[in-house]
Amino acid sequence: MRKFNIPIILGLLILTISIMLSPDSVQAAGKQQKKIPVLTLKDLSGKPTALKNYRGKVVLINIWATWCGPCRHEIPDLVKLRQKYHNQNFEVLGVVLSSGKSDVQKMVKEFNIDYPVLWGTYQLMEQFGMINAIPRSFVLNKKGEIVEDITGSTDYAHFEKMISPYLK
Repeated sequence: MRKFNIPIILGLLILTISIMLSPDSVQAAGKQQKKIPVLTLKDLSGKPTALKNYRGKVVLINIWATWCGPCRHEIPDLVKLRQKYHNQNFEVLGVVLSSGKSDVQKMVKEFNIDYPVLWGTYQLMEQFGMINAIPRSFVLNKKGEIVEDITGSTDYAHFEKMISPYLK
């Protein structure tokens, strides 16, 4: 008989319901151009990383967790995307929520994640708005403005379409 992890199942159920009930759950390519205030997150080693250090680059911020299947599905595409565009002033930042350090480290190794992985904080949620589902990705233009916002898993082609207008 297979055992189920009840807290994870309940968490996924709550996320699913919140997506269905959320008015912003179906988001078109969000041309919000909302400026991100100064925000500093710590990397896996505890070193502070300020988002302002990435001004002048197009940044794809991907919010995920180790237990999230759709998050795991899109990470290889993010790795390929970064490898292709890193020399064109592009960076991927992975922001992990509700996962243990050892689980995150295993996943970084398993998926050969070569982009910075940072710990999500309450301040991050204040800056980006309520994160009611993951994965969630934001594209910041070279001025540090949110120009794209997508809730849910996507693929390489869609990520590429999201970032390419801002790389020019």
